[in-house]
Amino acid sequence: MKNLPEKLQKLVDAAKLATPSKDAAAVGLHSLDLTSLNDDDTPEKIDALTKKADQGKLGHVAATCVYPQFLTQVFNATAKKGINNATVLNFPSGTGTVEQTYMDTKKAILSGANEVDIVLDYNSFLKGGDAHAKELLDACREASMGFAKMKVILESAAFDDYRDLSAASRLALASGADFIKTSTGKSPAGGASLEAAATMLEAIIDTGSHAGLKVSGGVKSVTDVAQYIALSKSMMGDNWISTNTFRIGASGVLNDILKTLGQAAAPAAPSAPGY
Repeated sequence: MKNLPEKLQKLVDAAKLATPSKDAAAVGLHSLDLTSLNDDDTPEKIDALTKKADQGKLGHVAATCVYPQFLTQVFNATAKKGINNATVLNFPSGTGTVEQTYMDTKKAILSGANEVDIVLDYNSFLKGGDAHAKELLDACREASMGFAKMKVILESAAFDDYRDLSAASRLALASGADFIKTSTGKSPAGGASLEAAATMLEAIIDTGSHAGLKVSGGVKSVTDVAQYIALSKSMMGDNWISTNTFRIGASGVLNDILKTLGQAAAPAAPSAPGY
């Protein structure tokens, strides 16, 4: 990332030395937003996801994250277990109108969502459209206030300059984000990076925000999880990490977490009929 301050680069380099451990795996499990956002999702696949969300004696994930049409199904399966129910808005492009964003947020909450992951209109933002990007976030915040946490997806890989990603982070925080999140996982530019996470954590510190960080896009192993934990602790303190401040958005990493914790991998989701 261009223009990343030397102090942040040193923290990133140190975090890259972190190694997998049972402690990191346990934190990863309890911080996991278990996600399925695929074009071929079916009720059967979402049912398999909800079953993987609760790992018995090991505990359960922080949340599930699915497309809006599956929210009621997931709510009915997991709400009594204390697992948060998240969905995505303006996904994955970040584009939308103020009115539609407001209505989609309300509909998601009525369907059982208590967390909404809204994509920043990052293309507009990068072209100088700060005002429109903020209007969409403000509409989501107005609709969700008191009902759901707002997690703003910045699509960090679309930002090649530290200064732009820092500005986007601060705009999201000024709009009332409860979390700022790295990626949709859909961008051809890539997913999360330690450099992006460091930039976003710095913005949280500098603004005095109580918001959390969600890392998503390309987190596939306990090694990855350990590195993001190490970075977060080095910047925010050892006691900062909790489900209210630190999340990992992923699906495939669960198997490595369970393997590290000495448990068999979760069963694969069934194929759709006819496949």
